[in-house]
Amino acid sequence: PSNLRVASFSSTQITLRWDDDNNDWQYFAVARSTDDTNYTQIATTASLTYEDKGVISGETYYYKVAAVNPIGYSDWTTSVSTTASDQ
Repeated sequence: PSNLRVASFSSTQITLRWDDDNNDWQYFAVARSTDDTNYTQIATTASLTYEDKGVISGETYYYKVAAVNPIGYSDWTTSVSTTASDQ
């Protein structure tokens, strides 16, 4: 995946979007961090978007995405970040 970006955000949800560089995957893994160092995988999806509804208003979150197939994980994207808040 590439071009990971924050599509929208609010105080209760952050929506991510990315591009698919290769069709040789089964799903995407989404990882989240609050310090841009320690990431935890929070979801998998076959979509090119993900809605993180587990955010806390005022907190800053960092995200990375990787494609996954039977061989394993692709490289993780460059991280993006945003603060959960009403726009």
